[in-house]
Amino acid sequence: MTAASYWSELVASLIPEGEPDPDLFQLTLAGFHILCLSATSLVIRGLEIKVLAQLGYTPLLEQCVSCGQKLTENPMITFSVKHGGVMCTVCSNKAALQNLCNFSHEALNIWQQLIKMDLSKIHRLRITARALSILDEVIEEFLIAQLDYPLKSRPILKKMLSAAEE
Repeated sequence: MTAASYWSELVASLIPEGEPDPDLFQLTLAGFHILCLSATSLVIRGLEIKVLAQLGYTPLLEQCVSCGQKLTENPMITFSVKHGGVMCTVCSNKAALQNLCNFSHEALNIWQQLIKMDLSKIHRLRITARALSILDEVIEEFLIAQLDYPLKSRPILKKMLSAAEE
């Protein structure tokens, strides 16, 4: 119930009022369905990523948002909420520390897979607890930046998920 409340708040906060969007409606229904089956942290991160992508809020993930360098060449990466994408080590060292989140190649790969992946196959992904935590933090900060406010139901959902996963 908590996950469904969060999903409702997220979708309602992101969509423009009064504009019909059949694809978003289908995603919203699919989200409710998958949450009935499995309301895990990974499923919720997947839904967040899917709705962001559907509405055109996908951050730049293939290369450094500042210099354009391919990230495979950099062992360390960060996520810049302010700039809307990942940053290489060199650029993140130059940038102000404001709105920079630690990121990892695993979290990056999972994000990229979740954009393309069918919702029914999310349970097939394997992700470490660290990468899932990184995704949670980055998506939360990214959502706040896009909405200009935090979602009220997200902290409650986080508490419930952490209690359920212990």
